[in-house]
Amino acid sequence: MTDMAKTRGGGSQELHDDGQVDQGEGFPGGPSDMSLLVNFVDHVVVKLWEGEDRGELKLVSHGRKLRKFGMPHAEIEGLISAFVERWHAETNSFHLPIGEMTITLDDVSSLLHLPILGQFPTCVPLEYNGAATILTELLGVEEAREKAEMRQCRGVHVRLSWLRDIYAGCCT
Repeated sequence: MTDMAKTRGGGSQELHDDGQVDQGEGFPGGPSDMSLLVNFVDHVVVKLWEGEDRGELKLVSHGRKLRKFGMPHAEIEGLISAFVERWHAETNSFHLPIGEMTITLDDVSSLLHLPILGQFPTCVPLEYNGAATILTELLGVEEAREKAEMRQCRGVHVRLSWLRDIYAGCCT
């Protein structure tokens, strides 16, 4: 025995007694009413469903700057890839196996502790001791190394190439 159920997009699914679901047209685990997401056929996840290689992950913005840091750790790259495969530009949301997820301004406020109302926060310049604490405690830089770098930069500054080296060391 089977039951027919309407999906959120207006398509239909066939539910069998054993709990299996047949989706008529559309994609397995994806949208069944293709009139809602007309560009879905070009989405990276379609290649994955068809067993094809999705190709190299490409950064759209700041790519040249980020490439100078080198490839991210494999686990970080995997996390980014997972989000890329679930993002749908037509709905500005992530389509996950458990449902659709949209990141709201309230989420940004809760996760990043940024105000979403009023004036954007201004940066307060760091004192030498505050900068040294950030480098040693948060980035794990040895105290002598951080002092030498700030001395070379003549202030509460570090070079981007120096940060790249720190990042590369953390990844290995």
